[in-house]
Formats: sequence, C-alpha cells, structure tokens
Amino acid sequence: FAWGRTDIINPTDNLNALNVTNFLTGDTEERRIPVFALKMDYYRENTVFELGLVPFYQDHEMALWGSDWALYRPGIVTEYSGGYLPYSEVIDDESMEVLDWVVRNYSSPNPPSYSLENLQGGVRISSKFKGWDFSVSYAYLFDKIPTIYFSDGLYNAIENGNIPGYIASLPIYELTESAYLEHKRLHVVGLDFATTWGAYGIRGEGALFLGAYTYTDVLRPTQKNYLRYVIGVDRIFGENLYVNLQLVQKIIFDYDGDLLEEEVQNMLTLSANKKFFNDTLIPEVT
Repeated sequence: FAWGRTDIINPTDNLNALNVTNFLTGDTEERRIPVFALKMDYYRENTVFELGLVPFYQDHEMALWGSDWALYRPGIVTEYSGGYLPYSEVIDDESMEVLDWVVRNYSSPNPPSYSLENLQGGVRISSKFKGWDFSVSYAYLFDKIPTIYFSDGLYNAIENGNIPGYIASLPIYELTESAYLEHKRLHVVGLDFATTWGAYGIRGEGALFLGAYTYTDVLRPTQKNYLRYVIGVDRIFGENLYVNLQLVQKIIFDYDGDLLEEEVQNMLTLSANKKFFNDTLIPEVT
C-alpha cells in the first residue's frame, strides 16, 4: 500500500509497517516492510475504489535501544522521533534513567495475535476533477507504536518523586509486572490532494486519528484524538533540480494542560535533489 501524496511524512499511509530505525534517510518505498494482504481495485471512469485487508499484524522495524532512534529511551512521544518513554519536566534525569531501565529490561512489546478479530483494513476512493487529483480514505488498524503502562505502585512513585527508591525495593517478580506495552486500535480518516499552479506543484494530505493515546506529565496514558496534516509546494528549477518545501502540523483535540505534548506542533521540511548522468546519480539533501 502506498497511500498519500506528500513527501516522507504521509498521515494517511498507515497499513504498511515501516523500517523506522532511521526515519529521515532512505527512500520511503525502501522503508516499507512487505505484508501479506488482500487488495482489490475497482475502476469507474476517473474514479478508483480500493479495498485493502491485512489479516496478520506486522510491527514496525525499530531499534529498541542503543541509537538516537531507539524506542527505549527518554524522548518526546512522537511516531517520528521514536520513544514511548517520554521526557517529562516533572521527573528528574536519574528517575528517567531508572524508568528507561525498567522498560528496557522488564517489558516487551505484545503484538496482536493472529485472529480474525485483529484484522486490519482500509478503503480509499481516488478521483480527478478539473486539474485536481484527490482521494478520501478510512483505515481501521492497530497503532504500531505501543502505549506504555506502569503498575499502580510505580505510578504512585512517579507522582511522589520516589522512583529510584521504589524500584530498588521491589523483588524481581514484581519488577516484571511493573511495565507493559499495548497496541491500541485506531480509526484513521484521511484526505489528500494534488494540483499545479503554473510551474509549482501543490500537494496536501491530512488524517484524523481517532482512539490515539498520548501521555500526561506523570506518564499516564490518556486517549486524545488528533489531526495531522501536511501542505507542500515543489518545483523543478533549471535542469532537474527538484525542491520541495512542506509544513507539517499536529493538533490535539480536547487538550489538557498536563499533557507532555503541545496542543499544536509545527514542523517544516525542506528537501532537494538533482539528477546527473541520465538519472543514474541523484544526490539529495533533506
């Protein structure tokens, strides 16, 4: 599956698992992990109806620890920076290192089992109208970034500022029950478009994520729906110099002040590449 029209960041493209050991390098297609799927397309004039079913869950390929892209490390919670142990200003560095150690050594991802009730799938309708290419989509799937939960005792220690002392007092068998990871179900409703304005290409893509989870400042998961969208402009200058500029924004709905993430998050991406020697050499800067 290759849904979406923007570069690198595709909010509507969620059925495929990806290799995100280093998110910002490598071609998007090269990062896709093949999955067993059933796909059906129906064509009617300028419109394409697409159905995709993924019967077996496939995780992202992610580094667990030991790199800047590792999941088990303190870092802002986002599917692009990695990390489901977020940085919190109310937790000191020593406590964060202890929590990181607990997650790294005493929890493991618990992917959905192979069963019909864990089926993932999506539909997309694509069409054209007066110079505009566009599509609408819906997907029902599992979030491939697990949500992390701690035991009640550990949450109390986090809130009381006594994480190292609490962990040191636990026997091994209780440590193994102090953290676990769970993949949550998501509903994703998407829209994308592409058109031209003179020499410029204009592309946009956005998705509403229903059932997503984020974290409070004491690391308690909380369900918050959000919108992520991308608006991009690109142009080819001179002889095969391609430049692309994109605005990426995430907006969390029903926002609470105790969340780790900001209510509105903004990012700009700029990429350029140029083709040489009959397209056999294409250096790129992002």
